[in-house]
Amino acid sequence: MKYKLMSIVFCGLLLCGMGLNLATPDRDISYTERRQLAQAPRIDGEFLTTRGGGETIEEYLLDQFWNRDFFRILKVWFDQKVLRKSDTNGLYEAEGHLFQMEYPLDEDSVRSAAQKMLDIQKKFLSQDAKVAYAVIPDKAHYISEGTKRPSLDYEKMTAILSEELPEMDYLSLEEHLSLEDYYRTDLHWKQENLAQVTQAVWEQFDIRAQLNIQDMSAHAYQPFYGAYYGRTASSIKPDELIWLTDEEIDGLSVKDYDEVKESKDVVYAEEKLGGVDSYELFFGGNSPLITVDNPQCRGKRQLIVFRDSFGSSIAPLLAKEYSRVVLVDLRFMGYEFLDQFVDFDDADVLFLWGQQVYNNSAMLRQR
Repeated sequence: MKYKLMSIVFCGLLLCGMGLNLATPDRDISYTERRQLAQAPRIDGEFLTTRGGGETIEEYLLDQFWNRDFFRILKVWFDQKVLRKSDTNGLYEAEGHLFQMEYPLDEDSVRSAAQKMLDIQKKFLSQDAKVAYAVIPDKAHYISEGTKRPSLDYEKMTAILSEELPEMDYLSLEEHLSLEDYYRTDLHWKQENLAQVTQAVWEQFDIRAQLNIQDMSAHAYQPFYGAYYGRTASSIKPDELIWLTDEEIDGLSVKDYDEVKESKDVVYAEEKLGGVDSYELFFGGNSPLITVDNPQCRGKRQLIVFRDSFGSSIAPLLAKEYSRVVLVDLRFMGYEFLDQFVDFDDADVLFLWGQQVYNNSAMLRQR
């Protein structure tokens, strides 16, 4: 009788789950996972005779499972509280933020990044060109020692770069940032908190100006699910995504050289909000080459920024003191023939990458 009752309960749970799945409408996007969800395949003769049909159905059923987000959160809780895992999918939670556990420091990769920087300097820049490099600290650099997991050694990384680049100016950003300047669910910094960083870049190139963010218009979108959120199914609250405008930023002229992007030639692609990655608000997402012209700038100075995705949110602020800002992303284009697209004459040059890029510099392309 006992086993019969257990079998009835088990079958009842299966039928109940099946009914809930059938009654729940399919979703196109998982905002928490920041990806498109598999849709129901069309069952026809071609599907039935094609290999891989079973895998397609399995993927669809897993993606459209009833209350999927709840069970993902439950799994994370079980991993952390019961199995006592230190991380989930390479991420962990501390001090109200999510962090990626990237370790150890790849010293050869850091040296390789430095050599690519020197190669660019030798190929394209004159001896009197103003050139500097900066390392954007991973936000794990700012959490207390009691909660920190193994992470990239910021001091060691900057020491290696200083050794490899003795004649290139180093712009330290460490003292201009704190943990609260980064999103809780994402690796990126917040645009509205970048006044000190922007002014540090200007001062590095002898521009004396004050950035008054409080005089700018702030626009907000929420909930913003950052890149880390979907990989952990964390119960942490999503962020608020804020972007800044004023008359000068509204007057910026943008040219995006990515021929396949949907959102081009814009500072803020607001149609990206609520999509798979709302951070693509800034310039519509990653692009190999973008030029930003400021017709209201008093001078005629140009800034070339070799950047990663961090550069997207700070570029509109930097452009307030430059007639042109050129954004070059070597993850998507090589630098060997860069002078065919970029004029380096009399330009200020800044290498602005996060720690993750220096530690994985193979992604920086030469050709």
